[in-house]
Amino acid sequence: MSMTAAIEKLKQDQKKIEDSLKELEDKWKEVEKKYSSALDEENKIHQELRQCRDSYQYSQLELRLHPVSRRRRDLENEKQAIERRIRGHQEELVKIKARIKYMQPKGKLVSHKE
Repeated sequence: MSMTAAIEKLKQDQKKIEDSLKELEDKWKEVEKKYSSALDEENKIHQELRQCRDSYQYSQLELRLHPVSRRRRDLENEKQAIERRIRGHQEELVKIKARIKYMQPKGKLVSHKE
């Protein structure tokens, strides 16, 4: 494989990784919104639990709290998994950029005059 073909292949790989990284960042933002809304809802229920004096209402609030808390934990795990994938893509992108820079010619070609 010639040097320019290898560089072109690396540039294509770089483009794919950048596109994938963009999609992951968009997905992370979406999950972050869901996570923050679930966290707000959980905090609201905790606040109501602290102020509650009635045992029946307290048990009703606890029943509401468990699914919200489970959803928040699931979203937190998903968010962390996406963050790991983003870091991996960023590291791969840095490696590819370094390889491209290394493989590109350093100077201009000079023709020899006789």
